Amino acid sequence: MGFAMNLRLLRTMRKITQQDLAKCLDVPTAIITNWEVLGRQPSYESLAQLAEYFGVTVDFLVGKDTKEISNDTKGTIEPRENMRRNSESITLFSVTKSATKKETEKINDLLRSLKNSNEENVVNL
Repeated sequence: MGFAMNLRLLRTMRKITQQDLAKCLDVPTAIITNWEVLGRQPSYESLAQLAEYFGVTVDFLVGKDTKEISNDTKGTIEPRENMRRNSESITLFSVTKSATKKETEKINDLLRSLKNSNEENVVNL
Protein backbone atom coordinates (compact mmCIF):
# COMPACT_ATOMS: atom_id res chain seq x y z
CA MET A 1 0.00 0.00 0.00
CA GLY A 2 1.08 3.56 -0.60
CA PHE A 3 1.04 6.60 1.61
CA ALA A 4 -2.57 7.65 0.86
CA MET A 5 -3.99 4.22 1.67
CA ASN A 6 -1.86 3.80 4.80
CA LEU A 7 -2.86 7.22 6.11
CA ARG A 8 -6.52 6.50 5.54
CA LEU A 9 -6.18 3.06 7.17
CA LEU A 10 -4.50 4.49 10.28
CA ARG A 11 -7.03 7.32 10.53
CA THR A 12 -10.02 5.02 10.20
CA MET A 13 -8.53 2.55 12.70
CA ARG A 14 -8.51 5.39 15.21
CA LYS A 15 -12.02 6.31 14.16
CA ILE A 16 -11.16 9.93 13.53
CA THR A 17 -12.25 12.18 10.71
CA GLN A 18 -10.03 14.12 8.36
CA GLN A 19 -11.10 17.20 10.31
CA ASP A 20 -9.98 15.63 13.61
CA LEU A 21 -6.57 14.74 12.19
CA ALA A 22 -6.16 18.16 10.62
CA LYS A 23 -6.91 19.80 13.96
CA CYS A 24 -4.36 17.60 15.75
CA LEU A 25 -1.70 18.41 13.16
CA ASP A 26 -2.68 22.08 13.02
CA VAL A 27 -3.23 22.02 9.25
CA PRO A 28 -6.27 22.75 7.05
CA THR A 29 -8.58 19.78 6.39
CA ALA A 30 -7.88 20.22 2.68
CA ILE A 31 -4.29 19.10 3.30
CA ILE A 32 -5.48 15.74 4.68
CA THR A 33 -7.86 15.40 1.72
CA ASN A 34 -5.01 16.18 -0.68
CA TRP A 35 -2.89 13.44 0.90
CA GLU A 36 -5.62 10.79 1.02
CA VAL A 37 -7.65 11.47 -2.10
CA LEU A 38 -5.42 13.35 -4.53
CA GLY A 39 -2.25 11.44 -3.71
CA ARG A 40 -0.19 14.50 -2.82
CA GLN A 41 2.91 13.82 -0.75
CA PRO A 42 3.47 15.56 2.59
CA SER A 43 6.69 17.29 3.59
CA TYR A 44 9.27 15.33 5.52
CA GLU A 45 8.31 17.21 8.69
CA SER A 46 4.66 16.28 8.19
CA LEU A 47 5.61 12.63 7.67
CA ALA A 48 7.56 12.72 10.95
CA GLN A 49 4.55 14.25 12.74
CA LEU A 50 2.18 11.66 11.29
CA ALA A 51 4.51 8.80 12.23
CA GLU A 52 4.79 10.13 15.77
CA TYR A 53 1.04 10.65 16.05
CA PHE A 54 0.11 7.18 14.82
CA GLY A 55 3.03 5.37 16.45
CA VAL A 56 4.38 3.94 13.19
CA THR A 57 7.50 4.45 11.14
CA VAL A 58 7.78 6.80 8.19
CA ASP A 59 8.69 3.71 6.14
CA PHE A 60 5.31 2.23 7.02
CA LEU A 61 3.51 5.45 6.11
CA VAL A 62 5.09 5.60 2.67
CA GLY A 63 4.59 1.89 2.01
CA LYS A 64 8.19 0.67 2.32
CA ASP A 65 7.60 -1.29 5.54
CA THR A 66 5.06 -4.07 5.18
CA LYS A 67 4.92 -5.11 8.84
CA GLU A 68 1.47 -5.22 10.35
CA ILE A 69 0.17 -2.32 12.37
CA SER A 70 0.61 -2.87 16.09
CA ASN A 71 -2.23 -2.50 18.56
CA ASP A 72 -0.53 0.66 19.85
CA THR A 73 -1.76 2.52 16.77
CA LYS A 74 -5.37 1.90 17.80
CA GLY A 75 -5.18 4.28 20.76
CA THR A 76 -7.19 7.40 21.42
CA ILE A 77 -6.69 10.73 19.73
CA GLU A 78 -3.58 12.41 21.07
CA PRO A 79 -4.12 16.12 21.74
CA ARG A 80 -1.96 18.63 19.89
CA GLU A 81 -0.34 19.63 23.22
CA ASN A 82 1.07 16.12 23.64
CA MET A 83 2.45 16.25 20.12
CA ARG A 84 4.24 19.49 20.96
CA ARG A 85 5.79 17.78 24.00
CA ASN A 86 7.04 15.10 21.62
CA SER A 87 8.80 17.67 19.45
CA GLU A 88 12.13 16.31 20.71
CA SER A 89 11.23 12.98 19.10
CA ILE A 90 10.43 14.69 15.84
CA THR A 91 13.70 16.63 16.03
CA LEU A 92 15.61 13.43 16.71
CA PHE A 93 13.89 11.80 13.75
CA SER A 94 14.77 14.71 11.47
CA VAL A 95 18.40 14.70 12.57
CA THR A 96 18.77 10.98 11.99
CA LYS A 97 17.13 10.92 8.56
CA SER A 98 20.54 10.49 6.90
CA ALA A 99 21.54 7.60 9.19
CA THR A 100 22.25 4.20 7.72
CA LYS A 101 19.89 1.31 8.40
CA LYS A 102 22.36 -0.15 10.91
CA GLU A 103 22.70 3.21 12.71
CA THR A 104 18.91 3.56 12.80
CA GLU A 105 18.54 0.08 14.29
CA LYS A 106 21.10 0.95 17.00
CA ILE A 107 19.24 4.18 17.80
CA ASN A 108 15.94 2.29 18.00
CA ASP A 109 17.49 -0.33 20.30
CA LEU A 110 18.85 2.42 22.55
CA LEU A 111 15.49 4.17 22.71
CA ARG A 112 13.67 0.91 23.50
CA SER A 113 16.18 0.20 26.24
CA LEU A 114 15.65 3.65 27.73
CA LYS A 115 11.88 3.24 27.57
CA ASN A 116 12.02 -0.17 29.24
CA SER A 117 14.36 1.19 31.91
CA ASN A 118 11.94 4.06 32.63
CA GLU A 119 8.98 1.68 32.82
CA GLU A 120 10.86 -0.57 35.27
CA ASN A 121 11.69 2.46 37.45
CA VAL A 122 8.01 3.45 37.57
CA VAL A 123 7.00 -0.07 38.57
CA ASN A 124 9.66 -0.16 41.33
CA LEU A 125 8.41 3.10 42.88
